[in-house]
Amino acid sequence: MIEAAGKDPSGEISRPPGAPEEVEALAAPLLARAISRAHRVRIKLHTCVEALRQRASSPAVGIVGAYNTSNLGDLAMGAVLRGLARAEGLGSGVVSYANLGWFPEPRAAVLGGGGVITTHPSSSFARFVRRWGELADRTALVGVSGELQPDECPDEVLEFLSRVPVWSARSRHERDGFAAATGRTDIAVQPDITWAAPGVLELDLPERDAEKRVLGLNVTPVLMGCSGGRFRPGAVPSDWYRRHLPEEAAVYSSLGPGYVAAVREVVRGYRSRGWHVRCIPLALEDELFARAVFDAREVELAPYSLDVAAAIRRAAGCSRFVATRFHSHIFAMLAGVPVLSIAYSPKCEYLWRELGLPGGAQVRLIELAREARAAAGKLIDSEPAALDDDARDELRRESEEACLRGLRSVAVQADAG
Repeated sequence: MIEAAGKDPSGEISRPPGAPEEVEALAAPLLARAISRAHRVRIKLHTCVEALRQRASSPAVGIVGAYNTSNLGDLAMGAVLRGLARAEGLGSGVVSYANLGWFPEPRAAVLGGGGVITTHPSSSFARFVRRWGELADRTALVGVSGELQPDECPDEVLEFLSRVPVWSARSRHERDGFAAATGRTDIAVQPDITWAAPGVLELDLPERDAEKRVLGLNVTPVLMGCSGGRFRPGAVPSDWYRRHLPEEAAVYSSLGPGYVAAVREVVRGYRSRGWHVRCIPLALEDELFARAVFDAREVELAPYSLDVAAAIRRAAGCSRFVATRFHSHIFAMLAGVPVLSIAYSPKCEYLWRELGLPGGAQVRLIELAREARAAAGKLIDSEPAALDDDARDELRRESEEACLRGLRSVAVQADAG
């Protein structure tokens, strides 16, 4: 949902009463930008090495996703699926959407994660279908999300989706949308893949001290254009955004500034009450954005790390968490930390509903545009939402079982192929 800035020739986008003023471009420090570029080179090299390894070993199953990025949510899903495949004795390798041409075609594929089944311009699913469409009968869609309307799906994508043997969505809302678009009635619902992380990754979480006044915070450049470590609020929504999120599109130019104003007010509010604020990035752009928005003398700006378990351990050191990215919600809950949610995307609202958590602990994106200060007050004064151990264990079990169903299905297909 990060869209580029632009000029609105129609004049139809308005700023509602109480909305924040425009903010100037925000820039991260030069050193942070240099470190970010080095990380991106490292990620690209890792992707290249993985592609070469697969060309040499020809694993049976390709675990396909956004695994050439710095997004720890995506990396966690890939790690969980690969760990479960390994436990099943199934040869697998992670495959990057953006670099499909680097990888040998596997005998079967597993696709999982957020924003997969969509015609949004940033989605790589159609590219996967065009390149490896013959794998449809040997592909499992596991815990996927996305927004798909019946009249916007290309025929080749619809045909592919009609043939996949296993398909699960990570919310009932998205399951129903996929069913309406494709006519399928056998799409299951499962918790997000990363709920299975405790059974696969070695988390070794510290004991949480509820008396410590440490606020965990994740921020990300919501609806901001980004170039060279500089962030500028978007001015014009894409056609896709207008169609799928018309309410937000009507106040689009206020969303980015509203978000910045709200998270700054959250920091001020908690600090005034004696809290220490720790900002935890889940992607390189999160760290750059945090360093552009906050004063390092007032907020502990944790450095980005490619280590998923380290990010969850950092969250475990907090006594409550204000989450923006989808997986920052889950990382905090995995660590047993109560969460207040900024629903920067509908998928965060769907997660909240699936878990049955109170709406008072979540701020919708539209609230940031209409009244940023009131939205911040909600994140400061509301009681955070929490999951008990039994609920987390049940989510882990359901997620792991669903992932294994998908893997076992394609294992059979791979052997047959």
